[in-house]
Amino acid sequence: MKLIEDITLLIAAFLAALFGQGGGVLYTPLQVWNGINFNTAASTSLFLILITSFSSTIVFRKAHKVDWGLALAMEVPTTSGAFLGGILSHYVSARTLGLLLSILLGVAAWFMLFPPKSKIRPKNKKPVSRWIWLRSANGKSYQLDLRLMIPIMLAVGALTSMVGIGGGALKVPLMACCLAFPFPLRSVQAPSWWG
Repeated sequence: MKLIEDITLLIAAFLAALFGQGGGVLYTPLQVWNGINFNTAASTSLFLILITSFSSTIVFRKAHKVDWGLALAMEVPTTSGAFLGGILSHYVSARTLGLLLSILLGVAAWFMLFPPKSKIRPKNKKPVSRWIWLRSANGKSYQLDLRLMIPIMLAVGALTSMVGIGGGALKVPLMACCLAFPFPLRSVQAPSWWG
């Protein structure tokens, strides 16, 4: 049985890498399907995502595709939320966690099928608040409202860590919908055969 679990996770990691995901959307369900306790499956999944994310960061850093300032600003609240979600998950039943995982996977699937278009807010010469961060990406300037970003990233971190999936499947579309992050989601996220 251990060999089957290892092979299943290896295939899941391959598929996740193929589609540009961390793999949590596959790791947790496959482990639960193989009879592993939900909390153990979620913890193992998060460890596997950590390894995948680290290796992906090395590749993207070499290609100069990492905005370190934005990454740190987003990951501090996400990691804080993930820590809180990890603690809270022990007080939630496996059935409720399974339902939460199903809902999050449904939301992620919706965003993959119908990716939102980024609504770029025009950049003012001067921010109207100290909570507005002026940024540039893909040759476009935009404003990032930290009052929205921080609670969104906290919530994503908490919810996804409770069920052992990475936040990317939710963060990327939320960055376009709620935070007006300017990137072409369809060309970045979808595989070439998607259209």
